[in-house]
Amino acid sequence: MNNNDIVPGFDDQKDDSLNIRLQKIDGIPGCLVLYLTGYIDTYNSNYFQKRVAKAIEAGFTKLIFHRGGLNLVSDTDIGSFTAFLKAVKPLGGDLVMVEMPPKVYEVYQLLGFSHFFNYRKNVEQGVAFFKQASPFPKIFRCTYCSEFLEAKRLGVVRCAHCGSSFSINATGEVSQKSEIEVNHAQGKETYGETTTREITVMLVNIIDYASLCERMPLDVPRLLNQQYFKPVHESIEEFAGNIGEMIGDRQSAYWSGKNNEENAILACRAAITMINRIIKDSLNRPLEQQFKVNIGISTGKAVFMMYDPSLIAVGPLKNQASILVELAKSLSKKILIDHETYCKMPNRLKTQQVETKTVKDLPVYALLGVYK
Repeated sequence: MNNNDIVPGFDDQKDDSLNIRLQKIDGIPGCLVLYLTGYIDTYNSNYFQKRVAKAIEAGFTKLIFHRGGLNLVSDTDIGSFTAFLKAVKPLGGDLVMVEMPPKVYEVYQLLGFSHFFNYRKNVEQGVAFFKQASPFPKIFRCTYCSEFLEAKRLGVVRCAHCGSSFSINATGEVSQKSEIEVNHAQGKETYGETTTREITVMLVNIIDYASLCERMPLDVPRLLNQQYFKPVHESIEEFAGNIGEMIGDRQSAYWSGKNNEENAILACRAAITMINRIIKDSLNRPLEQQFKVNIGISTGKAVFMMYDPSLIAVGPLKNQASILVELAKSLSKKILIDHETYCKMPNRLKTQQVETKTVKDLPVYALLGVYK
């Protein structure tokens, strides 16, 4: 059975840079495997999108993309698959990627798409995804070491390779968990319960990190993710912080202990330690692989789900931290903190007020050190 037998007119157009072979899955209405060989770029993306759109118009809304033969990833690549997902979701369909090369997955991860799509090891597991109504077993990659992990039910999965923990909710969505959050997910807090708590949020901007990775060979970003983020993650965890999401160039973290003053101090100590570690680490790196950071720290009230603290309503706080990061970049400052953070224990913080700069009409401070 050729492509035109499965989707009439599919092969009426072809492109030498991208070959697409179709396989219809019997027993699952609307399920189609697309074997991709070549590459997707600006020049052939229109052809690719039109071919897949033709398959969707023919009633195939459960799409499995075999990516083992694709040897290039670009913004156009990601944009195309995002468009396909948006097209099939309203029709009750979904999208699964299989045989995805680790190097390509690294780029998706660095750009914040590691949990946006469904990933499976092979076509058989992709078909199994659509055979069952439940999202389990859920197959996904560890965001630290890229090992495949399997969640058989909602709860917590720990990576045996690097020890990282992840929470999987009832819909199969994955979020990274700290040790405190693991305890919550194991039943020490009630599922669905919310609470209001003052927390301190940190946003770390790794300057030009995504563009740096795009300029490097695809095997380098994986090493960057595992080794270069080591001083960032270690500094957060050393001072009892919770590592949050990373999108693009920015890594988030937060401190939500019962002692509000201590939360702010721990975040500030983590920031100072992080800067020192990055400077020390950069001395052993080639110039083209060195990176710098700007850090913004904000303190205030937040509402979050006890079962899944990653679903935390920190929009305003994260926005404030983002503003501080942008100010730090424009002023060539390494760490800026807001007024609420400064007021927690000003006698323990070595700071310098940033003249004429405010957040919510309150002063902003450059953090220079933390007194013991």
